[in-house]
Formats: sequence, structure tokens, C-alpha cells
Amino acid sequence: RSHSLTHDSVLLVLDTSERPLWEDVTRAEELGQLCATLRQQRYTVVFALTKLYKVREDLLKDMRMRGVDCHGGVPGRDPRRSYEEFVSRYIEKTIVALQATPPLKKWHSMQEPGTPSFPKAGSTIFDTPTWTCRREYEDWQERRGTPELPNLRYVEAQLDKLSTALFVQPPMPAGIPWYQLTDDDNYQGPGREITF
Repeated sequence: RSHSLTHDSVLLVLDTSERPLWEDVTRAEELGQLCATLRQQRYTVVFALTKLYKVREDLLKDMRMRGVDCHGGVPGRDPRRSYEEFVSRYIEKTIVALQATPPLKKWHSMQEPGTPSFPKAGSTIFDTPTWTCRREYEDWQERRGTPELPNLRYVEAQLDKLSTALFVQPPMPAGIPWYQLTDDDNYQGPGREITF
């Protein structure tokens, strides 16, 4: 914790090539507890979902080899018609899995009315395409303005959104502030003392 900053941020990176949160209740609950604790202590918490492009490509390859219905209708395993649709669905399922955890439910119930839900797509959880090697990064330099997403412009925009989200300061909770000004009537010196 740095005293020169006005707030602290935590970036949680989820590797989507691992088991999805909605299939791993224990991991979802652990992350929910961590998020609830951090949010209660006024940390900005942001999720970066990595490797969604690779996951989708692997699913498309599997479909070509084993048939269109090889995913068996399992949520998160259907590569959908486009990258955007696949990512949107994956993020939505991840959000629902996290919001369903008891710690985050409890945290949210203690918030003032109108407090945005957490996590929220495009605000605190993002698709963050990553490269697994230098050659892959160099190949992506050629995908600057392609119609099919993700392209390099999309990747750069997502990284910019992620960085911006980390600098959003959480709102100060209503009620008593972190300091309490009091008049000390027992003070014998000149004037009155204000204590913290």
C-alpha cells in the first residue's frame, strides 16, 4: 500500500484456458471472498480474462474435427458465430458465477441502493487478449485493421480500457468518514483542540 496514492487497485487475471469459474465452485467462492474483502476495504478490483481467443480457436478446431455439436450444448464451450458473441457470453457466465457467491452477495446487500453490481462487463471485467510468445505478438502486428476481431486495434483498446478501470477511485461510503472530528471540552490550553 502506497501512501502517495489516493486509492489502491488490484488486477485479478483469469486464464480462460483453465476450468471456467462456473464449473469450479470452490475457486469462484474463494475469488468472491477475496473480492468482497478488497471491495469492503475500498480497493478498486478489476478482472482481466486472458486467452479467450485461443480457447475459441481450440473449440472451432474441435468442431471441425468432431462435428458441429461436439460441445454438447455445454455453456462456455460453444464458440458461437463470432468472437464478440463468444467473449460476451463467457464474460456474462463468469460474472454470474462470481455474483452468485455468498461473500459477494453479502457485500452487495450491504451497499447503498443504486450501487452498481460487481463485477460489471466493460467496467470491472474485460476481455484481455494476450500473446504466448514473441512470434505471436509479431504476427498480430499484421492484424491491425482486419474486420474479424480480435485485431491489434481491439487488443490495444481493451488494454487501454483495463488500465483506465484500474484508476477509477471507488466512491466514499455514506455515513461516518474515516476520521471523526470532535471537540475536547476537557482541554485546558488556549483555544480548542480538534482530535482525530
